[in-house]
Amino acid sequence: MKKITITLFSVFFLYLLTTLPARAVKHVIMQQGLTFSPAVLENVIVGDTIRWVWTSGFHTTTSSEIPSGAEAWDAILSSSSQVFEYAVQIPGEYLYVCTPHEIMGMVGSFTASPGGSTIQGVLSYANGLSSGMSNSGIRLKDLGDNLIDEANTDMNGSFQFTEVMDGTYILESYTTLPWGGVNATDAFAILKHFVNMTPLTGYKLNAADVDNSGFINAIDALSASKRFVGQISSFPAGDWYLTTVQVVVSGSATYPVNLKGICYGDADGSYSP
Repeated sequence: MKKITITLFSVFFLYLLTTLPARAVKHVIMQQGLTFSPAVLENVIVGDTIRWVWTSGFHTTTSSEIPSGAEAWDAILSSSSQVFEYAVQIPGEYLYVCTPHEIMGMVGSFTASPGGSTIQGVLSYANGLSSGMSNSGIRLKDLGDNLIDEANTDMNGSFQFTEVMDGTYILESYTTLPWGGVNATDAFAILKHFVNMTPLTGYKLNAADVDNSGFINAIDALSASKRFVGQISSFPAGDWYLTTVQVVVSGSATYPVNLKGICYGDADGSYSP
């Protein structure tokens, strides 16, 4: 029974490690003689804390050049004041000195990066080549449908959001690329799906519902034929079916996301925008 208890505890502990968000780091700088060690501190991000620790003599840690909006500091390091901590709130380069010994080279620095996570991915067309959809927009929203950020895809359909804080987000896409790819073959494919000859699946199934009724029938096939020959110029569903994706961001990481699009009516997925 004891062995089982230890195993269950271990599983629970590992679960906590993998599910709790990353915590801010505390960086330690030692005063050693007439130097700060390390003199150049790396891997600092906003939210971290810098701790200076005294070892001997009388010194200070005093900010000399800091980013705009950051809080300056001037703290004594001595036998009666052995530790000073500074919480980093603003990204940028920080320079500091020991006031009595600056002329002797007792200086230090650190650069704070903004932190947060990166969401990156590709918006591609749902054809056999997964063709990238260039010059299209990606919106990053919270669960309240509030716009957090917006990006445009490059020539390969790639996009990226940086400095994304912890939370749950919705990514949605939009495009001004021209509609196309629909002909008599697509109308026939929609009809074959309706009569259960060749069922459509995935994005092709979504593309077949051109009247946005929630099911596919001969009316969708007829509408695709009419638009192909120019009898109608639009579908009730619009021109594009575009996916949305939910992303849960926690800690500092890179989250890959792939979005897809397909023209309504393109039931065989043959178009390449």
